[in-house]
Amino acid sequence: MAPPDMSTFYEPFIGSGAFFLRLAKDRYAHAVLSDSNCELIHLYTALRSEPEQVIAELDDYQPLALDRDSYYRIRSEIPSSLPSPRRAARFIYLNKTGYNGLYRVNRAGIFNVPFGSYSVAPRLYERDNLLMVSEYLRSATLSCGDFESSLSQAGKDDFIYMDPPYVPLTSTANFTNYTSASFTESDQRRLAELVGVLTAKGCRILLSNSDTPLVRALYRAYNMTVVYVSRRVNSDASGRGKIAELAIRNYGA
Repeated sequence: MAPPDMSTFYEPFIGSGAFFLRLAKDRYAHAVLSDSNCELIHLYTALRSEPEQVIAELDDYQPLALDRDSYYRIRSEIPSSLPSPRRAARFIYLNKTGYNGLYRVNRAGIFNVPFGSYSVAPRLYERDNLLMVSEYLRSATLSCGDFESSLSQAGKDDFIYMDPPYVPLTSTANFTNYTSASFTESDQRRLAELVGVLTAKGCRILLSNSDTPLVRALYRAYNMTVVYVSRRVNSDASGRGKIAELAIRNYGA
């Protein structure tokens, strides 16, 4: 769904970086990548500049992948007190060995996901994959911050992919605590307003979100495509099937 050409690629909710990596494989453009999760941005920054050191730290963590006590000890560490490669590797270790691969923090910004239940030790990394990601990141600009500030320089012919925390499908499914400041309905409306501003500037935008009345109302002026995706994060196993989401574009037919 990406446009055939672009000036600069922006992704203000970088998350796993899957869209950026796919784009980088097919045709590389200068990328401006950001997220409000500063630990995630630190991971990408460390991986970009010192991948071998991060890999060495991951090798130290690998024997602890099934060790519950070690998990809670490592989880209790203050990330900013650790050397940069160790801090980055810790992020991956917690993500791979915590419950369901979740990343969640409390209001104090402290990671609080419980230990996962695994019969086989999770593999923390694939060397070739991390080195590839490191290479792709070398020409990217990385920053931690709010989506609005990270897109302040976007302009005509730039392409922006937005994958914000989704609008909850139910009142009990409100999981947006990737940072200490939850992503609220007010933020969803602020994002929709920004899409209008960026559209007027000539930016081309692709946005993903849940298929809900609120999302359809906020983006009724744009092209919408229903996409069915598998959702793995759900306390009820019966809710981990195909779910309708929306791909919203301000370009194309």
